[in-house]
Amino acid sequence: MANILTAFDPGTTTGWVEVSLDTFELIDGGQFTAWKQATAERLPLFSDDNISVAYESFVLRRGAYTSDQIEPVYVIGAIEALADGLPIYRYPPSSTKTVTDDVLERLGWLTTPKTPNRHQNDAARVAVLACKEIIGKRFMERAWPR
Repeated sequence: MANILTAFDPGTTTGWVEVSLDTFELIDGGQFTAWKQATAERLPLFSDDNISVAYESFVLRRGAYTSDQIEPVYVIGAIEALADGLPIYRYPPSSTKTVTDDVLERLGWLTTPKTPNRHQNDAARVAVLACKEIIGKRFMERAWPR
C-alpha cells in the first residue's frame, strides 16, 4: 500500500485532503461541518501503518472566546485521539499562510472555485508543509522549482 498523508484544517468547517507521499498526487479531499461524524468516518483509516497525519494547530486569539473560535480544539482532540501512535505533524496558522495558491496549483492540489473550497485548500497547505518536512528536497523541487 502507498504511503498516505491525511491533512486537516480544523474548525467549524473542517477541510481535509489525502495525498500520496510516493507520487505527490492529491487522492481525495473535501470539507465537513459535522466534525464528530466526519472525523469518525475519516479517521478509522489511521489504523494503517502507512498513514501520517497533519493539521493546523490552534492558536487562541485575544478576545476570541466564541464557540466558532474554540471549535478547532475539539476537532484536534478527535484527530489526536484517533491517530494515536501514528506520525502527527502540527503547523501553526502563520506557517500555512506561507503556502500560496501558486504552489497548490503547481502541485495540482488547488480546488476551485477557491472561496467555497477554502477549507479544503487550507488543508492542502498543511499537507504541503508536512510533505516538505517528511520528504524534503525531492518534494520541494516540485513545489518550488527554480
